[in-house]
Amino acid sequence: MLVVSAAEAQTGRPVQLVPPPGNAGQPPAAATPPTAAQSGPPGVSTLPATVSPANPPTAKTPAANAPPPGAGGTADQSDIQVSRLVAPEVASLGTLDQANGALPLNMWRGSQRDNIALLLARLGPSTSPVLQSLARRVLLSPAGPPAAALQQGGGADQQGPDLVALRISALDALGLIDDASELARLVGTRDANPAFLHAAIVSDLLARRPREACGRVAVLPQTVRDVEWQKLNAFCRSVNGEHEAASISAGLLREQNVNDPAFFALLGLMNGEGDSRIDALASPSPLHLAMFEAASKPIPAEALRNARPPVLAAIAHMKAAAPAVRVTAGERAITYGAISGETLSEIYAAQTFKPADLASPAGASAVMREGLGNALLYQAVQAEKVPAARAEALKAAFAHAKGNGAAPPLWILTVYRRTLLDLQPEPDIAWFAPDMTRALLVLGEMQHARIWATAVQGDAVNALGPFYALANPEAPPPDSDMLRNWHDAGGTSENSASDLRASLLYTLLEGVGKPVPADRWQALLSAPLGQGSAIPAPAVWHGMNAAAADNRLGETVLYVLLSFGDSGPAAADPATLNATIGALRRIGLDDDARAIAVEAAFGRGL
Repeated sequence: MLVVSAAEAQTGRPVQLVPPPGNAGQPPAAATPPTAAQSGPPGVSTLPATVSPANPPTAKTPAANAPPPGAGGTADQSDIQVSRLVAPEVASLGTLDQANGALPLNMWRGSQRDNIALLLARLGPSTSPVLQSLARRVLLSPAGPPAAALQQGGGADQQGPDLVALRISALDALGLIDDASELARLVGTRDANPAFLHAAIVSDLLARRPREACGRVAVLPQTVRDVEWQKLNAFCRSVNGEHEAASISAGLLREQNVNDPAFFALLGLMNGEGDSRIDALASPSPLHLAMFEAASKPIPAEALRNARPPVLAAIAHMKAAAPAVRVTAGERAITYGAISGETLSEIYAAQTFKPADLASPAGASAVMREGLGNALLYQAVQAEKVPAARAEALKAAFAHAKGNGAAPPLWILTVYRRTLLDLQPEPDIAWFAPDMTRALLVLGEMQHARIWATAVQGDAVNALGPFYALANPEAPPPDSDMLRNWHDAGGTSENSASDLRASLLYTLLEGVGKPVPADRWQALLSAPLGQGSAIPAPAVWHGMNAAAADNRLGETVLYVLLSFGDSGPAAADPATLNATIGALRRIGLDDDARAIAVEAAFGRGL
């Protein structure tokens, strides 16, 4: 029997996962989904400091008369290096505050600047929402700079690597275009370092801010005005209406044998020199995208083939792009957290389908290419007003997005967040309660998940019970009988796949502080003792353990991010999950540790 704790139910007795009498099964008042506080297009759907991808932190630019970040807050001021004679360093600036998921102001205490720079440079895109959130928060949080960052009378070149440039570059690499642009605007003209200016130019181009980018191009030092600067300069001259000067710049580039057919064709279109069609562009740059936008030309579908997350996000926002191209770019971008579920839902809603397809969406979506099937099913869900019919449509949409995987991709849940919150647990859709409860738990909508859990009945209680205990910090640990029933439902005691699933589940439960009875561990001794899973490099393990032991919070987070690579918790082995969850709990990030465990369990279909 799965129960809700007394603290959850606010009663003195356990509550079974069945609809109680009266109104107890009704959900709370409809929650208002989070809205993006960033300017421009919606930002990224990521995990907050509390649980899952439910309420993404939003970037907020401090008021002009606000005290500089690092000069106040909740952290112990003795932890932050300051100097009366030196202004606060640009590297300490950030766009998040404590209410929006910022990490502590002293997060770099005890860390060395060169090592932090090395770790920042190694960050790459991830398909994991919880890791996307951690990366975003560590890159956008204001904090006192790492050790030896401020030197009396020293300039930026004496302080070591330019951390703000590395942070903006990392945000761009992760596809967090709006965040990178917001950080660049916050820094403004306070730093003329070429590395920062280059990172900010890329960010402005991706965020469709060509004039801001061109303002930075104009002040780049002569020493870094290479071929790429010449191309940017030609683009900026055309943007400013100096078409003759732009053509002259293009001629100089041709004389240098610059091989970039797309650049020259696009510049010609911007200058009104023809109407050539660009069909081949295997790997578009941020400059290429800005030129397509300036020329009001649709980007070719081939451009998606090798596009990085920030480029995919930019294409998803391009109104001139073909609808199908925007859908494909949007689905690939949201996989890496580069756009929000709200943005993708808007792209889905903008698609046009034949009446026959809308009349039979399940069959029609099965033969549609890539994301068009998801878009059709999204429209079908929104068209259903009867709760039972909407639940059926949601189930079909999740099944289509799941494909051959163990579970639907996490990003599809963010697309349907508003729909899931609006659906109420009525008796005629009790069959959908397990799926709804799982989805709401993963989204971090704990209050709604608890209500839906009361509608779970029969064998589904055993199937859902351990996952519910893992995701809900207030739920008691599952007992031996529940775990035995859950294990047996996955196969016989000799079934190695079932044993491996149990090993992972037990590791996750104990990782978040919920002990597994000894007899359940003992029952797994017949399972294979070696799993052959890939593990992080020893240097990453060593760095993470040392940083966590010394409570170097920001550094620990960076090592945790590098431990998973680009695949995330769902593909990680139990040892990696145990180590990273433990490291986060040691530095006080218990909610993030639990979110990693929940994501791993959901992704493996536990």
